[in-house]
Amino acid sequence: MIGVMCYWEYDQNFRDSLKLMESFPTDADGQPTVKTSTSRGNRDRLAADWLYWMYKPIDGSLVSADALKPIMGRAITVWSIESGVKLLRLHPPEWSKWLSTSFYDRLCKMPDWANLLNNGYILDIGTARAAEKIIYDNLRV
Repeated sequence: MIGVMCYWEYDQNFRDSLKLMESFPTDADGQPTVKTSTSRGNRDRLAADWLYWMYKPIDGSLVSADALKPIMGRAITVWSIESGVKLLRLHPPEWSKWLSTSFYDRLCKMPDWANLLNNGYILDIGTARAAEKIIYDNLRV
């Protein structure tokens, strides 16, 4: 295990509430080391498993960026010893009318993303707690 990845979804009943849907250990390439809800049998290294959480393929494959439709209301965070918690990707429940969609890509690269995002602390602390649980469970083997 090199890191932990978490899949998040906005709760439909509470506008800004986020729910942790799945967390799992990853290898150095960011690929899951266990079977996940987005795992593919062929272990396609061209399309990371998390792409299937964030995007719906229009033509059946995730090879072309033009063939992807974002699934709104989802986020992915990652944790590693080297960098702590990072926001990998965010699709809010709906795109803001006054922000460019590229803002969300830039937000993921900002060091203070958790402070800039409404309820970002849920993603930040929730990911750290999920990583802590996975590490602890692996140590008890």
